[in-house]
Amino acid sequence: MFSAKLITVAFLLMFAGTYLGMLAEKLKQQWLVSVGLVVTAVASLYCVAAALFLWGDWQDPFASANVSSEELGRAAGRHGGRGGIVVLAIMF
Repeated sequence: MFSAKLITVAFLLMFAGTYLGMLAEKLKQQWLVSVGLVVTAVASLYCVAAALFLWGDWQDPFASANVSSEELGRAAGRHGGRGGIVVLAIMF
């Protein structure tokens, strides 16, 4: 029901709708502000619904692997400290 591609599109539409609303506000186009608001609201609701649906189904990808916390720490420390963000992105 919630594919990764649709979640990605909805996530990007949240930012695009916000930017569209801010741009339209500067241009004094109220109808375009409303369109940006609706796009942002629908995309946000979709992302929240997807998060709630996927929350109950989530499993730790490192749970079945034989990876010690020491190895995870070393992986997180690589590449100038940005490895921790990558490890968190994989886990969650």
